[in-house]
Amino acid sequence: MPAGLLMAQPDFTNTEAIVNTTTANSQQHPATAIDSAGNFVVVWESFAEDGDDFGIYAQRFSAGGSANGSPFLVNSTTADDQSFPDVAMDASGNFIIVWMSENQDLDGWGVYAQRYNSSGATVGSNFQVATTSTGNQRQPKVAMNASGQHVITWMDENLDASSYGIYFALYSAANAVVVGETAVNTTTNDYQGYPDVGMAADGSFAIVWQSKDQDGSGNGIYGQLFTAAGATSGSEFLVNTVTANNQQEPAIGVASDGKFVVAWSDFQSGTSLYEIEAQRFSATGAALNSAFTVNTTNTGSNDHARIAMTQEGVFLVVWEGYQDGSYTGVYAQAYDSTGAASGSESLVNDRTTDFQQAGAPAAWSKDSTWVVAWQDGFLNSTSTNDGSDYGVYFKTVPVQGNTPPTAICQNITVYLNSSGSVTIAAADVDGGSTDAEGAVTLSATPTSFNCLNLGTNVVTLTVTDAGGLTAQCFPSVTVVDSSAPNVVCNNLFVYLDGSGTASITAADLDGGSSDNCSISSFAASQTSYNCANSGTNAVTLTATDGSGNSASCSANVTVIDSISPTAVCQNLNIYLDNSGSATITGADLDGGSTDNCGISGYVASQSSFNCANIGANAVTLTVSDASGNSGSCSATVTVIDSVTPTAICNNIAVYLDGSGSGSITAADIDGGSTDNCGIASLSASATSFTCASIGANTVTLTVGDASGNSGSCSATVTVIDSVTPTAIC
Repeated sequence: MPAGLLMAQPDFTNTEAIVNTTTANSQQHPATAIDSAGNFVVVWESFAEDGDDFGIYAQRFSAGGSANGSPFLVNSTTADDQSFPDVAMDASGNFIIVWMSENQDLDGWGVYAQRYNSSGATVGSNFQVATTSTGNQRQPKVAMNASGQHVITWMDENLDASSYGIYFALYSAANAVVVGETAVNTTTNDYQGYPDVGMAADGSFAIVWQSKDQDGSGNGIYGQLFTAAGATSGSEFLVNTVTANNQQEPAIGVASDGKFVVAWSDFQSGTSLYEIEAQRFSATGAALNSAFTVNTTNTGSNDHARIAMTQEGVFLVVWEGYQDGSYTGVYAQAYDSTGAASGSESLVNDRTTDFQQAGAPAAWSKDSTWVVAWQDGFLNSTSTNDGSDYGVYFKTVPVQGNTPPTAICQNITVYLNSSGSVTIAAADVDGGSTDAEGAVTLSATPTSFNCLNLGTNVVTLTVTDAGGLTAQCFPSVTVVDSSAPNVVCNNLFVYLDGSGTASITAADLDGGSSDNCSISSFAASQTSYNCANSGTNAVTLTATDGSGNSASCSANVTVIDSISPTAVCQNLNIYLDNSGSATITGADLDGGSTDNCGISGYVASQSSFNCANIGANAVTLTVSDASGNSGSCSATVTVIDSVTPTAICNNIAVYLDGSGSGSITAADIDGGSTDNCGIASLSASATSFTCASIGANTVTLTVGDASGNSGSCSATVTVIDSVTPTAIC
């Protein structure tokens, strides 16, 4: 067997079975999706079952085709029609259903969706996909990869200013919007409609559609590739190589490696019939071979192709054709991974009476059971397969092929390095994969992880045997960041304000801290300061990253008080003491001085006073705080001498002269009078004496100082007449 050739031959001999349990009216337009274990879901539209026109219903099945539960209503809004559903499923069985709903967005048709988990429980509520509700949004299609990423596409009326255009929205596995409503086609003339979409394992995807008159003759098929982030990859491209007449109703299937197949209905000029054409492409959009015709019988038109693509690139094309003898039947053709037909064209449906239409295939692996659903019946008829109009039927399709290897995965935990990245080898997630025929080779995607991948990541492990057959499993790689941040501190100077406070943020202390992913927060052990913190303070800066790892460093926060005190003076009167001196303190001059951190000292420019300072003296008061800041003001210190001199008298004798008179001075009777600031004046109450004064006389001595203070004492002045009379005979 050539390397890389993957084959599968489906067996359509199983008996068909009905899907719907309600058979009144029509159940039609089915779609299918399948998971890696072979469990599958079928969705369809059912008339009047939800109480008003068409509604969307679904039925889950276990691998092998046993119903899992009962059919359930998908749409929560039942007014008017809900039609043309599509469904996609991931490897674990989680699935999403999309449909078009009439007038729910209050303007024609809109596109809606509902997610379900692998148990069939709803995840969230119905949500609107096409957020632009003007005009009609129709024909939605959805694709999902193994890990649950999904993309929805539809045709939107008048949004690109020329009839219909193609749009998409991209979602994560958690249904978070990765890319909102975005135009697909770059050519907008006429209409572009009826899109289909497929997604690769890495999340990249391709959308195809039909475009009117763009290829020069009727409808043509065009495509556009997108990256996993929803960015265009290259330009839109023409799929069909034959452009004459109409090429329409495209379908696409995408393998896990990104290779894809497009099928469509092609009008054949020679037969005036439609046939199914297909073309294979590489993951980059390069044609891998020439376009080829799928149907081998052309007794009538062949239309409405759908594709089921396995993870390995084996694919099944299903369509409806007029060759089973009664209107249309559902036909299928399998192909290997090189695009070569595997077996021959097969009729899928057992019953051939009436119409069998709208075939909807699903396949996961080339070696597991596939499924095909379709509608069977005739409008306005009670003699149909389910007794009333159309019903939905399915057939499980076992597949015979080469024995692939057995892929066995193991979940692992890896740790980011200091640069925020880690790389694994495929062998790291291999849990013992085997092949009956010998050695296997391993490949995994993705293998590189960074901070954006923290948590659990689904990896695709591909096991390839010597013959090129592959198998896949999907291990979880849990990415952990255990590296603490590298914290760098920055010393800081802060200044107290007028209220004696200051504050910082933790970021102020950051001197260029870093982390292999990113720092989510900083915290400082102290951010508020007051006068008690003046000087150097040791503060701890702690940095924490998004994974909760933290580290710390110490910074010096120097708190500075640079605000000078406000000096307020009061004038002062002081009194000299008996020694002629007086002293004051700086605080005596304070009239209510203030400071943001408090005043530590008062200093007066003059604190000692004496007699020389009597009167008003200008004195400067300097007020200081603990940080050495100072302020000053001027006060008047009035020095007062209120001490009375001490008068001391001296008794004296005075002798009358020859004229009978005698005199003294005040100093003559001063016996040593004193004053704290000195005697300024002496005065006596009597200084002249006569014969009339002979004898003892009391004389008052008054002693005065420069301040007008005076004291007195009494002295005895004894007047003596010692002159002998002059006898004149």
